[in-house]
Amino acid sequence: MLASKKTRRGVIGAVVLAGALAISGFAYTAAATVPATIAGHGTNTVTTPNVSGVAYTLDASDKSILDDVTLTFDGALTTSQHIWLKADASGSWIDCGAAVASVTQVCTAAAGVAVEDIDQIEVTVVQA
Repeated sequence: MLASKKTRRGVIGAVVLAGALAISGFAYTAAATVPATIAGHGTNTVTTPNVSGVAYTLDASDKSILDDVTLTFDGALTTSQHIWLKADASGSWIDCGAAVASVTQVCTAAAGVAVEDIDQIEVTVVQA
C-alpha cells in the first residue's frame, strides 16, 4: 500500500506539473501579436526588346575610338527602362543610363571604347 501511495502522488504531481506548464505556455502564446502584412505571388510576361540596328559614331579627332553607339529597337522603350551595353567579350558592361521614350537610344557612355576591341554587342534592358 505504501508503494501505491507514492505512485499515486507521483502521477498526481506529474499531472499538476503538466497542467501548470500548459497554462503558462498558453499565457505566453496568447500574448504574442503579429502585425498585419501582405503576401502574395504573381506572374507576368517578360518581353524582350529586340535590337534591329546598331550604328557606331567614331570620335571626331581619333577615329580608332568610339564617340557613341546608337541602338535601334523594334519598339519604343520607356523612360522607366535602363540600358546596359557590352562591346567587348572580355570587357565590362557600360551603363548607358535611362532610356528615352523612343525606338532610338544613344549610348554616349561607350565613348572611348577602342574600335579594335569591339568583338560583340550585348544589350541588356531592365525595368528601373
